[in-house]
Amino acid sequence: MNTYDGLLASLEVSQQLAWQVAQRFAGAMAGNPDHCGLKMLDSQFQPPCGREQGEALALDFGGTNLRFLLIRVNNRSFQVLKQKVVSIRPEHGGWNLASEAVDGEQLFDFIAAQLQEFADPGTPYQLGHCFSFPFMQISRNSGLLLEWTKEIKTRGVVGQDVSLMLSQALQRRGLDHIQPVAILNDTVATLLCAAYLDNDADVGSICGTGFNACFRDLSGRIINIEAGNFFADILPVNRYDLELDRRSHNQGQQRLEKMVSGAYLGELFRVMLLDRHLWPSISQRFASPNSLDSRWISGLLSGEESLLAALGIDPDSAEQKRLLNLAQAVVVRSARLIAAVYTGIIQHIDPHWECRHVISVDGSLYERMPLFADHIRNTIDEIASDRAYRAEIRFIKDSSGLGAALAALMEARQ
Repeated sequence: MNTYDGLLASLEVSQQLAWQVAQRFAGAMAGNPDHCGLKMLDSQFQPPCGREQGEALALDFGGTNLRFLLIRVNNRSFQVLKQKVVSIRPEHGGWNLASEAVDGEQLFDFIAAQLQEFADPGTPYQLGHCFSFPFMQISRNSGLLLEWTKEIKTRGVVGQDVSLMLSQALQRRGLDHIQPVAILNDTVATLLCAAYLDNDADVGSICGTGFNACFRDLSGRIINIEAGNFFADILPVNRYDLELDRRSHNQGQQRLEKMVSGAYLGELFRVMLLDRHLWPSISQRFASPNSLDSRWISGLLSGEESLLAALGIDPDSAEQKRLLNLAQAVVVRSARLIAAVYTGIIQHIDPHWECRHVISVDGSLYERMPLFADHIRNTIDEIASDRAYRAEIRFIKDSSGLGAALAALMEARQ
C-alpha cells in the first residue's frame, strides 16, 4: 500500500464487511469471548427500579479528565447541582497523573484533595465511583484493576482494589463524611442512567477517549463486554494501525479501541501523515508522538483554516482535499466499526430483533466529531435493514456521572 488511493481503500468498511464484523462480534459474545479479546465482566449491577431518589456524589474517572458531581435524582430525572472537571494530564504544566512518575497513592491522594475542596464539610455523602478501565468486580463496591488503557501508566494500581485505594486516601485526609459505596464501569453507569429513564435501554456505550460497551442479559445482569479489546482477522487493519499499536503502551491489546476511539484517532492520523511518499510537505511537522489528537480531525472536518495553516497547506488546494478525504475516511471507518459492534450486541441479545432496544451513548467523540453519530445510525440501517428500526440510539450527556450517582442511591436502598 504505497499510494493514497490504496490508503483510502484500506480504511473502507463495506456493508458486507460491517455485517461480517457484527456477526463475528455476536459469535464471540455467545461462544468463546476470550478468543476475540472480549472479557464479558459481570458488573454485579442490575437496572434500577425507577423509585430511587436523593442526592449523591459522583466521581467520574475517565481517560482524559476527573469529574466531580453532586447530583439530585428524583422521579426519573437528574439534576446536576454542582460539578468540577480536572484534567489528569494537563496541557500547560501541572501534574500528569497518567504518567509512570506518579504512583497509585499519589493519584488517589490527589483525588481525595479534590473531593475535599468540592464537598461541603458538614454534609454526609454517599459516593458512586465511575471507573472507566477494565476491572474485575468483586462486589458492587470493590474492584481490582486488570490493566490500564487509554495510555495511562500510573504505577502501583494494576491488581489493586481501586475502591479501597480511594477509601484509604479519604481516610488519610479525615474525610469520613464521604463514603464510597459503589464502583462501576462507565458503560455500566451509562446504561443505569438510561434504564432509569427508559425501561427498554439494554445497551450502554462510551464513544470518547476510549470505546467500550455493555449490555443487559436475559437475567437482568449488566455485563461489561470490554468491547475495545475485540480483535478478529476480518478487521480492516492496515500498516499504520500496526505501527500505532507497536508504539503504544499496551501493544497487542485494545486493538479495536485503537482503530475507533478518540484517544487514538489523532495519533493514527499523525502516523499516516508521517509517510513521506504521500505527504512530503507535512511529514516532519508533527514528528513528535501524540502531537495531533482527535480534536485536530474534528477541526479539519469543521473547516478550521487555522489548522490547515499549521500543517502548511493552502486552503482549496489539491493537497487540502486529499487531507480532508483522509480525515473523513479515518472517522467513517471508526463509526462504521462501532455500528457493527452495536449491531452484533443486539444480534446476541435478540437474534430475531423482536423487541425495541435502546442503545445509550455518552462520550466526546460521539458528541463532537462532525457527522459521527449520523454515520453510526446510517450503518446500522444498512446492515440491519428492515429490522434496524428496533434499535434506537440515545445520546445522554454526562450519563456516566449521572449513573454513578444513581448507583450510590441504589446501594442506599439495599
